Amino acid sequence: MANHGFLPKNGKKITIVDIIIACFVGFGVSPVTSALLTADGLEESGRDLDAVFDLVDVQKRNFGIEHDASFSRRDASTGDITRLDPQAWAETLAALQRCGAVSPQCFGVAKLARIDGERRRNPRSDYNRDAAGYGAAEVGMLLGVYNPLERGDAMAFCIRALFQAEQIPPPCRPTSVTARFHTVLDIAEASVKTDRRLQVTSNGTVKDQNDILEVTGGNEVPVLALKQALRVAGFANDKEVRSVLTWLGRRPQNRHNKKAS
Repeated sequence: MANHGFLPKNGKKITIVDIIIACFVGFGVSPVTSALLTADGLEESGRDLDAVFDLVDVQKRNFGIEHDASFSRRDASTGDITRLDPQAWAETLAALQRCGAVSPQCFGVAKLARIDGERRRNPRSDYNRDAAGYGAAEVGMLLGVYNPLERGDAMAFCIRALFQAEQIPPPCRPTSVTARFHTVLDIAEASVKTDRRLQVTSNGTVKDQNDILEVTGGNEVPVLALKQALRVAGFANDKEVRSVLTWLGRRPQNRHNKKAS
């Protein structure tokens, strides 16, 4: 996002509001989707939702989003996780090509290939609930943004450009919001249900949308603070934002639900 000016070029001094707007304008991600994921990272790292941080902080372990068996990066215990790893990405591409489609299920197959490949290289590789939940959410975001019904033949090109060059070429820029909150969850669940091995992790299971939402912050993020961030970003009257925030606030699993109601 910084490469295209949606965020500061140096990746310094950004806020959750900056992320919400950048993902909306640059990718067509619904505001509440990017807000929830960013808010979870801030909560995990002990920051308030109005904190100022650097983009590099998102890739640190304490932010909680970076995970082992990534589609395009090495595990943190074996190397630089800020750059594309050719071997990791080659494993992902090979699995997608064997599967024959760019779909939630084929990304599930690619994730299995990455888990196996990383374990061969790194016995310490840990496919845990974070890896399962955030990996599935990543697929949900990716295929929500580059919806094959919207992008057609350009979809594979867009995904390659994003991972390999960290670029959003003109044919890949959004004309509408396609990565809506429940769309992302639907795709994420479909991906993790590809194979039971994706659901059973080193510290528990991730088998459905409730589990994915738990991992990615749906049970921990303070809804009132999230609402304030979305208001500052200019989305207070967005229909989906209001609907999802109400839904999150009423979820019995959310420890902040009494405050949100």
